Amino acid sequence: MRWRLIAPIIIFSSLIVSCSSDNTHTTPTSISFTSSAVRSSDTPVPPTQTLAATQTSLPTLTATRTMHQPTQTPVLTRTPIYLPYTRLTTHCLEVLESLPNNADLEGSLVLWRRGGYQEHWFDLSSRILRPLTQEGELAGTFTVSPDGSWLGYITGSPSAGYRLVISRVNEPPITIRQPMENMDLMGWLDNEHLVLVRYQEETYLDPLIVLNPFTGQQVELMPDYPDIDYINGTIYWYTSRTVYDPTLTLVVYPRSGYYYNEITLWDIPNNQSLAAVPGYVSRGEHPEWSPDGETVSIVGLSPASLPNGHDFELYLVSRAGVVTQATNLSQYYTNIFIHNRSWSPDGRYIAFWLRARPIGYEGDTSPEQLLLLDTATMVTTNTCIHGGELSGGPYWSPDGEWMAVTSQCDESNEDCIVLVNVVENYAVRIIDQWIVSGWVVNP
Repeated sequence: MRWRLIAPIIIFSSLIVSCSSDNTHTTPTSISFTSSAVRSSDTPVPPTQTLAATQTSLPTLTATRTMHQPTQTPVLTRTPIYLPYTRLTTHCLEVLESLPNNADLEGSLVLWRRGGYQEHWFDLSSRILRPLTQEGELAGTFTVSPDGSWLGYITGSPSAGYRLVISRVNEPPITIRQPMENMDLMGWLDNEHLVLVRYQEETYLDPLIVLNPFTGQQVELMPDYPDIDYINGTIYWYTSRTVYDPTLTLVVYPRSGYYYNEITLWDIPNNQSLAAVPGYVSRGEHPEWSPDGETVSIVGLSPASLPNGHDFELYLVSRAGVVTQATNLSQYYTNIFIHNRSWSPDGRYIAFWLRARPIGYEGDTSPEQLLLLDTATMVTTNTCIHGGELSGGPYWSPDGEWMAVTSQCDESNEDCIVLVNVVENYAVRIIDQWIVSGWVVNP
């Protein structure tokens, strides 16, 4: 099974061009599942009394299995990129040892610790730890629905097999699919649909399955797009080369044929490319769509490092294909690596970890730093919260006031979880020797 075990930090891995804080969610167009939809031999568990969600359908898609061959003589076309006056500021947050009296925390964190495989719920109000998974089982690829209601993950063991589970706090987990052979969980498409990847040994182009865990409906999407890179086995966007918007009308994928890959935004109904971002995607994370589905953030190469450089910047691409370079980190750093991006629930902020070396600095690469991009002002702020090797989080609270991150505390460099308040600009050390994997609403 080709899935990542307990992925607290997924190197894997959304850029506006119209930077907006509009909270309105895009309503998927009505979709019926076509005859090309594939159902596994095991039928997903039907909804129970604990499964409740407003039913929406997916857009009608016709999946084909015809793979496009790369163009022999590609014509390099560059999408104009708007570079605003991006600024980098430093606002070091004070890390408190206890919460202020007026602080109000809600929901539960999903935690795990090194050396042990049993995950736990951590209730932020009561500070009580409860087991999430069964002792001795492995679990990984934790993903929380956009509204924070449901946690999806894969759990099991090599002997007993693996299964797809969804869960809520203080309720028994519900098995949705078992076994999970040659499949992995990619994440939530929206509040009602999970995205799975089905691995094919004969090709790097793995199809995706969009599954409604509440109804059992599913549709399979084949990665059949012009010049999609299916030869370079080093390209790694978590699980799949294709990343769809919530309406399944736009897809982002790496395009082959150049000195470096470009990341293409493709309009499915109109069968055309809308935008391209320079992307050395073997190290970049998969694109991330904003909560309203209007903007996708992408980690791509800095123009200053082309064609053979390895420094990255954060780009925003609108649904219309307008590309904005949202950061200008290469003005201050070298050896730039961005990972673990996370949109705030209102779509205004993108938090991410930065590993880079300040220009002129002769030592090793500086420790990971937690940065926050304000998409309304295009100001990037360094919080001075430091992490360790590929730190966990950030995971936003459902109200967007807090972020949970795994930091390295004290000189021992032991894991500890820090909550960052982005409204009042402070942080608090909440629990030691644990790593955070998600933030879920208490029902």
